[in-house]
Parts: sequence; structure tokens; C-alpha cells
Amino acid sequence: MPDPMTVRQPGFLKRLGAASKHADHYPLGQIIRNLRDGEDVCDVAKRHALLPDTGEESHLRRDWYGGEDSWWPAWPVQDIIREGYIELLETVQRERLPVDAHWIEGADEFRTICLVSDVQITFLILTPQHTRRDDDDFEIVDK
Repeated sequence: MPDPMTVRQPGFLKRLGAASKHADHYPLGQIIRNLRDGEDVCDVAKRHALLPDTGEESHLRRDWYGGEDSWWPAWPVQDIIREGYIELLETVQRERLPVDAHWIEGADEFRTICLVSDVQITFLILTPQHTRRDDDDFEIVDK
């Protein structure tokens, strides 16, 4: 029997959903251009007040985007997330709907999915089970 999948909504995805309800307050075109230019995802998020100065930034940089030291060293996580965010933000521009974003852990691959309904855009980040390290000090909290 396969391992169960876990659905989470960490802070960075909650903020993404909250910001989508006020998309007119964000320069979506500029954010998309920054991401298309290959800018660091955390740097873009910080510049547009989507990633506050908390331990979450260092957690994302280390555990998600840290390359060989990340939870998923075999996957080009930042590239996958960047492309997913571009697709999501283009969809927000076009559809003008709020976003409900979730992380689904326990998949066989690392990918993003963007689904549109009449009432919302659902954004999913599917990941394999993450590999915790002995020095992991960031607790995953779904508030």
C-alpha cells in the first residue's frame, strides 16, 4: 500500500491566496517578468511583501531551494516553483479569481498544478515526501 499523501497550507501559500484577493495592488506583470528573468523566487516575493522577514525565508531558501542541501536534492525545485508561479500569476491576471494554494506531500514527482473553476484558482505543489535532516529546526505549521 502506498504511503498516504499529506495536504498542507504553509504560511507562504496562505499569503499567496490572501494577496490574490487584492491582485490589483500588486504589479503582476512585473512579478511575472522578474520570474521569467530567472530571479530568485524568495527575492521576488520579499520585494513585493509576500515573504515577511521571518524564519520562513531561511527555511524556504535552505529546505526548498537549497539544491543539494534541500529536502529534494534530486529536483530543480526553484525552477519548477518559478514556472508554476508564472502560470498561476498569468491565470490570476486573466481570470481575476482568488487563489486557494496547497502543498501535497507524498507524490511520486515534484510539480505544480493550476486548476480554474468558476469561483477560484486552485494551485497545488506536489512533492515527494521530504527528507528531514538532523539539523532541521523549522516546524511545519498549518495555521
